[in-house]
Amino acid sequence: MIPTLEVSPVDNLLEVTDLSVGYVTKNGLLRAVNEVSFKVSPGDVTGIVGESGSGKTSLANALLALLRPPAISKGRVSFGERNVLSLNDDELRKLRWKELSYIPQGSMNSLNPVMRIKDQFSGILQTHLDQAERDRTRRVMEDSLSKVGLDAHNVLDAYPHELSGGMKQRVIIAMAISLGPKLIVADEPTTALDVVTQKDIMTMLAELKKQMGLTLILISHDISILAEICNYLLVMYAGRVVERGRSEDILSSPKHPYTSGLVASIPRLTGEKRVAGIPGEPPDLVTLPTGCAFHPRCKYRMTACVSQVPSSVSVGDEREVACLLYR
Repeated sequence: MIPTLEVSPVDNLLEVTDLSVGYVTKNGLLRAVNEVSFKVSPGDVTGIVGESGSGKTSLANALLALLRPPAISKGRVSFGERNVLSLNDDELRKLRWKELSYIPQGSMNSLNPVMRIKDQFSGILQTHLDQAERDRTRRVMEDSLSKVGLDAHNVLDAYPHELSGGMKQRVIIAMAISLGPKLIVADEPTTALDVVTQKDIMTMLAELKKQMGLTLILISHDISILAEICNYLLVMYAGRVVERGRSEDILSSPKHPYTSGLVASIPRLTGEKRVAGIPGEPPDLVTLPTGCAFHPRCKYRMTACVSQVPSSVSVGDEREVACLLYR
């Protein structure tokens, strides 16, 4: 059986404080994440949304300390009482999968094409199960695959190329939940899947959350996908969080002009509103615009927006926005 989840005694399972990530390139420092702070409580489903290049994947990698030099990370990622960024390799090995698990972007391509599923799956489990527990490996694999709607007898002996894209995605999710982690970070879990399979995957994640008491961080460029499952949203642009709050509040009344653009881009089945895109393109993270990074694309920009970087201000209960319109 999958281990029972033990809820952390602290109020915040994860607390990120002033996290910054940069990459040294031949053109200069690429600032992928800039002073990001947020908290995740046990049982939360937190969504992180933004266009490609907004820093979402760099943020996810930093949460699990997956970045290595020449990447530069500053700030603190507190998982319970531990700072993930200060752990050594052995401590990280014990933490990942068992307590803090990850569904990577493009996870369908994360499976080794020349290894059977059972060999890849058991490799994860045996890293964390002691010698006396290793006879449970097969049972844990079967139970995990069953929870994601797969028949272990048809999957464990298969090679990745023998499975559909949706099945491979479910295998990765089964691996992620197999040791009963306290938190799962899922980076674009529906990338490259058709619309029907996307819906199935998100529905399955919502069901697993209820069954296992999971805490999730879901990352996507599609705000409509996150809206169906997340209770809290962070909106990222050019490496910064520009708006945060409860999902229903952000969707019903977006405050930041960028968030408004994301919400306006959601197709409506009723046809009441035309889908509107955001003009322009995301900025080069090596040569960011001065002031507010969104000002070249913003129809509400003021003179001050060109020179002043807006700080986050409270605009309601559990609601913050980084925009000079609300100073």
